[in-house]
Amino acid sequence: MSACEPIIFNGVTAEKWGCIKQTVQQKTGIAIETDSGTATRSAFTVTWNCNLETQVLTFQVTDKPSMIPCETIYSRFREVVTGCGIG
Repeated sequence: MSACEPIIFNGVTAEKWGCIKQTVQQKTGIAIETDSGTATRSAFTVTWNCNLETQVLTFQVTDKPSMIPCETIYSRFREVVTGCGIG
C-alpha cells in the first residue's frame, strides 16, 4: 500500500463543493458529509479538506494498492472537479 501527494484545487465555492460531494458519492460510493475528513472504501483511503472561506480544496489518497498509479486515481477525481465547474 502506498500514499500519493495531495492535490489542491482553488475556487471551490459552497455550490461547487456540494456538486463534488454528490458526484463522488454517486461514482464511488464514498460519502463525503463534512468539509474535512477521511474515508476508506475497498483498498483505498482518501482524505480531504475544503476551506470554503479560502475556497481551497485539498484531496489526498493516503493508502492504495501499489499497482494502481496515483495519476490514475487523480485523473478521475479531476474529472469530477472539472465537471463541477472548477479548473
